[in-house]
Amino acid sequence: MSIHRLIHNSLIRFLLCLLLWTPSIQATQDVDIQGFARHSEFDEVKISPDGQYLAAGVNDKNGQRSIVIIRLKDKKVTARSSFSGKVRPGEFTWVNKERLLIELNRNYGLFDRPLLTGDLYAVNADGSHRATIFGPNANAAKSPDYNYSVAWILDVMRDDPRRILIQANRYDRARHLSGLSRVYSLDVYNGRLKKKAVSPYGDADLMVDHNHQVRAALGVKRDDLFQRSVYYRDSPADKWKILKQFDIGNASLSPVAFTLDNRKLVVESTGEGDTRGLFLLDPEQEKMEPLSQNAEVDLSQVLQDHEGNIIGVRYEPDRPEYDIFGNNRAAKQMRGFLKAFEGQRVSPTSRSWDGRFTVLRVSSDTNAGDYYLYDGKTRKLNYLLSSRPWENPDQLRPMKPIEATASDGVKLPGYITLPKGKGPFPMVVMPHGGPHGPRDYWLYDPDTQLLANAGYAVLQINFRGSGGYGNQFESSGYGEWGRRMQKDITDATRWAIEKGYADADRICIYGGSYGGYASLMGAATEPDLYRCAIGYAGVYDLNMMYEKGDIQWTRRGKSYLDRVLGTDPEERAARSPVHLADRIKVPVLLIHGGKDLRVPIAHAKALEKALKAAGNPPETLYRKKEGHGFFKEEHRIEVYRRMLDFLQRNIGNGETG
Repeated sequence: MSIHRLIHNSLIRFLLCLLLWTPSIQATQDVDIQGFARHSEFDEVKISPDGQYLAAGVNDKNGQRSIVIIRLKDKKVTARSSFSGKVRPGEFTWVNKERLLIELNRNYGLFDRPLLTGDLYAVNADGSHRATIFGPNANAAKSPDYNYSVAWILDVMRDDPRRILIQANRYDRARHLSGLSRVYSLDVYNGRLKKKAVSPYGDADLMVDHNHQVRAALGVKRDDLFQRSVYYRDSPADKWKILKQFDIGNASLSPVAFTLDNRKLVVESTGEGDTRGLFLLDPEQEKMEPLSQNAEVDLSQVLQDHEGNIIGVRYEPDRPEYDIFGNNRAAKQMRGFLKAFEGQRVSPTSRSWDGRFTVLRVSSDTNAGDYYLYDGKTRKLNYLLSSRPWENPDQLRPMKPIEATASDGVKLPGYITLPKGKGPFPMVVMPHGGPHGPRDYWLYDPDTQLLANAGYAVLQINFRGSGGYGNQFESSGYGEWGRRMQKDITDATRWAIEKGYADADRICIYGGSYGGYASLMGAATEPDLYRCAIGYAGVYDLNMMYEKGDIQWTRRGKSYLDRVLGTDPEERAARSPVHLADRIKVPVLLIHGGKDLRVPIAHAKALEKALKAAGNPPETLYRKKEGHGFFKEEHRIEVYRRMLDFLQRNIGNGETG
């Protein structure tokens, strides 16, 4: 670790010590369990429009997030915004040179996607004029649209420092969409609203042009998550027309931005291929021309300059790859950043409105994220802070991109992380959650690093159904829970044995959410392959998904379950671990939170009961107040200790504290 990084990091931590206390960390034997269990200290950094302040997301030991504002000239913390209970600040955006707007959300667990509360909170850079300016906790007398609404920023109107455009959707108490999406002009100081537009469809994501006019929308059918339509109009006075209707299992088209002349749309689309790339769409001619597309993987990020010009995209076939086009100042700078941080993931998080300053996040498999500030005037790149400053990258283990071959010949991309020493190693197979949409990436992961530091090889495979590899690869997993998707994990495990990475007699399978399902199904379907199984917030009864949890609250959620699980209850039961408990002969550890909304703890309790009846009582770790994955640091430490102890007893080589 360089001297400048240590100095800057010490300064930032000192400034925050009165605001956010965290205990010192001591390694436990050879594995720093506490260090891996800690939440990242910083998770996002954005510069103010005038380049004078930084806003940063900061987490305490219980995962409670605050937003702090730091004045750059003297590194002084000028404001801190935090909230009680499960409410926590989410996305934050500078709406003018002095005012920061924060979307509030509610988390129920580590694997949960945050739910918007509907409240928009604003604060000045000096900490003054704090107010909830929109949402259920704002002054409801201002407008009935505050009630049961969720909202997010649609357009920061740089030519009007008082107002922004927001999109607001109203929901009833059962969280069903009520009415059309609306666009309002919102005063960022007093919360006053003025209605500007209404969506063409009941649930649509709207997009404005560079004149702040709502002219494009992506609509989702109320009772089918997969059916979508793209709407367009030439001006607010014109009627909406449908540009394209499609099923996202076969194609996609999502508006990204208008060109600067407001005549064409830049869109993410599969075009005539299978993977999502970037295209230029002429709405009048209804023709598209490709800007960038990778034949193997979907694009991961669209890169824009300070004026909204698109300068490139990022792809991740194994490690990050970039396609930078154009030759303006920002494009040239981006090429320079990629050269300076060759081989790493480089993501601009924000830019000052004049384009002088850029905040970069640089990360890799052994770096959770370092933030840098680039000054385009002086051409200097200065280190700011690190996401996890207590970790030494030299102690972390690299992720190696791999490609296994399934038994039917399909290529399965993924990663293997090896401990120090010479293999074959005891191995933990770690299927990802989701499963449709998410995938494993080349990035820092505390679970992976904990296990590798404890002496285990870690296999992460992107089985069919995973996102990121085109529509066909993802949709080929629909209806294949416990079947082809599971077989892919099995095939990849055998591949790791054949390659000499894994000791065939010492393999365990562990995962969270869908990964928990795959882990217990692996134990049931491959009793001779795995020596133990760990399920963390896992799905164990596919029919229970229709009865409990938040997915089945809406018709759209039920249609999603029908698509990915199948419609035959008896057939779903046959692919549920709870009904295959008599086949699970290996030791099992079940970890679950009592407040899990996505996968209620009833899943774990039902499997525990079934395993006991089959003569194989599992070990359990339940925490009543945790959700879909444990948030509190003390509980995360407990999870890691129990996991390492469980692995040590069943496949050896890991040490626990």
